[in-house]
Amino acid sequence: MEEEGSSYNLSGEPGNINTTSLKERIAQKKRAMEESTPKEVDPNNCAIHNKKLEVICYDCRIRICPNCALFGGHRSHDIREEHELLQEITLRAELLLDIYQLIEQNKSNMGDQAEVDDLYNQFIMKQISLKKDVANKFKEINNELLRKEKAIMNILERNFDSIEKTFGEIKNGPKKVVEIADKWCEEVQEKMEKFESQTEQNTSDQEYIAFEMLEDVDQENDIIRVGEKVLADLDKQIQPPIPQLEDKLRRLIVQFDEHFINKLEMVCHVPDLSKEDGEPYVSPPPSDDIKSFEKRIQNKPEPMVKTLPGPLLKKKESAENNLLDEDDDNLLTTFDMSEKIESDNSLLPNKHDDSMNFLDDIPDPISDSRPQDVEPGDTDAAYDIISEVLENQKGTLDLSNRRLGDDFFISMIESIIDFADGEPLSVINLNFSNNDISDIGCEKICEFLIIHSDSVAAHISNVNLSCNNVGDKSVAILETLCAEHPNLQVLNLSNCCKLSSAKTQSKFGTLQNVNVIL
Repeated sequence: MEEEGSSYNLSGEPGNINTTSLKERIAQKKRAMEESTPKEVDPNNCAIHNKKLEVICYDCRIRICPNCALFGGHRSHDIREEHELLQEITLRAELLLDIYQLIEQNKSNMGDQAEVDDLYNQFIMKQISLKKDVANKFKEINNELLRKEKAIMNILERNFDSIEKTFGEIKNGPKKVVEIADKWCEEVQEKMEKFESQTEQNTSDQEYIAFEMLEDVDQENDIIRVGEKVLADLDKQIQPPIPQLEDKLRRLIVQFDEHFINKLEMVCHVPDLSKEDGEPYVSPPPSDDIKSFEKRIQNKPEPMVKTLPGPLLKKKESAENNLLDEDDDNLLTTFDMSEKIESDNSLLPNKHDDSMNFLDDIPDPISDSRPQDVEPGDTDAAYDIISEVLENQKGTLDLSNRRLGDDFFISMIESIIDFADGEPLSVINLNFSNNDISDIGCEKICEFLIIHSDSVAAHISNVNLSCNNVGDKSVAILETLCAEHPNLQVLNLSNCCKLSSAKTQSKFGTLQNVNVIL
């Protein structure tokens, strides 16, 4: 029988009860049992403290329980009440809608771009017309100057010949005059000897008359007249006409109109409108916020919101609250309240990438006459081809499938004009297919063909601009090219990714002399 007050320890041996160690053992067993038993955590409760998610961590953008806010990893963060944060989000959403509607309104008030395009086409047409007028007028002036130059040179040549003849007479005259004088003297000596001998023989014969000494009936052959002429020629050789030659050389000058240059400046006057512009107009660049927003949109898989959900389409009556706090600039774009506000993807537009290269899907029309392994953008090789074509008077200039760009063709045209020096090229076919030529490059090519249609580009009859970035802005100048180039027969515009076939068909459908391939 156990004694009163005695007890057994946990090992079954009698002894005093250790209360502290017993409580610790019980607590350990309880914790072990809790850990071994799986718990079902309420999704609305904290996974750590099993407390209701009642507040929101503004810094981390998540719901948390009060224990996490006071004692956990969020104790130093900005903690907000859920209703307070939802109210702020609602206000910002209303403000966002206001800004969206203002942007849409301003976009609609920016004016009709088609009217600007039409005015630009008028500018291009007038630009080409004025350039052609100036080129033709100065060509006439140059022709007149060449005619005047030729007339002046002819007069100079006649003066040179006259003076040259005088110098020749002075240099070669004495010898010839002396020969004539010797011949005359011999004739006179012979005639005088005959006269003297006949006179002595016939002194007694009073009837003798020396008729040979009388004046010759033919005065040109009269010996006295001939002698006088020989004497005069000898006198000239003794005293050459140096003063006359000096006077001729002194009067041999060319006088230009001293005001000619000033008059030439007034031949054509063009007002310089660029001086009235002042600083050139430059559209303001997007702010850093817009740039970062664009980058975020490009990297974000979801498309941009164009139409807001129905609950947020309530228009504010006053615009007094349309100011954003600096601290809240990116709250709405980064905070996820999917449980409170459901996103509607059907209201979002599809993402469009303007940088897409449509030429990648178009096969390159490689010519059989040249290798297919050309290096895109190789301008040195392209200039070698141009030099060979121009120097050897070839009929085809083939630069297709080289992706050379607008700048190259603008520079190339200037070089060709300098090389030709106003003379027509032998080139008949121009193949610029698949070279990333935009409306800018197309404008310069057409301008070259129109302005020089009666000179450098007179023989060109086939132009291939297929598989380029030519757009509707070039339709007007292409139409002008077809109308004003007399020898153009074929214009290939097929597979131009930015060219509306319906619009161009209506423009080129009435042309009779040019076959436009679309």
